[in-house]
Amino acid sequence: GIPGSFATLKTQAGSPTVTYNAGAQAVDLANTTAGQTIWALSSVPLLRAGEFELDLEFVADYSGASNYQHAGIWMCAELPASSAGVRAAHQSQMQGGWILSSWPGSVAWSNECNAKFSQLALPTFAPGERRTLRCVWDSDVSAGWHVMQRFTVDGILLGEAFEPWYQLRPGVHFYQCAVRVHSVKVWDAPQTAFALLDAPTLRAGVGMAGNAPPEAMSSAGPITQVRSPQLGQRNIYFGGTGQITGTVKEKASPANLPLHRRVVLIDEATRLTLAETWSDASTGAYTFANLEPAFKYTVLAYDYTGAYRGVIADGQIPEPMP
Repeated sequence: GIPGSFATLKTQAGSPTVTYNAGAQAVDLANTTAGQTIWALSSVPLLRAGEFELDLEFVADYSGASNYQHAGIWMCAELPASSAGVRAAHQSQMQGGWILSSWPGSVAWSNECNAKFSQLALPTFAPGERRTLRCVWDSDVSAGWHVMQRFTVDGILLGEAFEPWYQLRPGVHFYQCAVRVHSVKVWDAPQTAFALLDAPTLRAGVGMAGNAPPEAMSSAGPITQVRSPQLGQRNIYFGGTGQITGTVKEKASPANLPLHRRVVLIDEATRLTLAETWSDASTGAYTFANLEPAFKYTVLAYDYTGAYRGVIADGQIPEPMP
């Protein structure tokens, strides 16, 4: 069941319901009315820093032709109004996909600012789909009078918010829809130091000392040059003179069959995804060119049909390009 003090229901309109689903061992939240609703985890104290993970399933859309349902996370500041905080929610593809918006709280359920972030390329969230949403927040990043928040959907960065609060508690948001909460996890500190989440650490001594061209740093003043067309591109961290080639094939008799599949290149030291390509449909061949030959890489091939699991080839060392 649901402990009586576990969460508090807040709503702008309608009569939302909270039901324990014994069969799914989950909590069903529903509001058929067009009103902002938060299932705030009141059992969690307001925290200066923490991490929240929400396993959420979209069950039903009650918005009809308006197609205006949305659901996700609401990080609650609660002052001065109970709706104060930041919402990271999917407002249907028609309304712009995943949107990060601020609710300043001067008046309850008003003055929403949707200008924070909008990303259509992230995963959809429609009835029958299930997503893992996460928020990491830390007031100490900003000396304690603002709180930095970072939101992800299935591990993909949605966006960041930098708001004038210093304590938050997590909540589940739903608007004119039904969702199912499979699990919630809350930590009273980020699982990984906030400053380290932007990217894995690169190797010492690799990279650029500055981002200005030599012509701009001349002691005699900037030198104007016209360079057209563009001479080329190079990855400043992993670029080089090597290449990795291979084929993706399915075992068959009398000869293996070439497959058209997505292939991913990963740097083994930093676990960064460096490039993606598709193997040739007629030959199964793929190539990753212009790689630093001193590093080791992992090649991962995915079968989008689901017939086979991914195939991994680690310890790959680039060979010289022709």
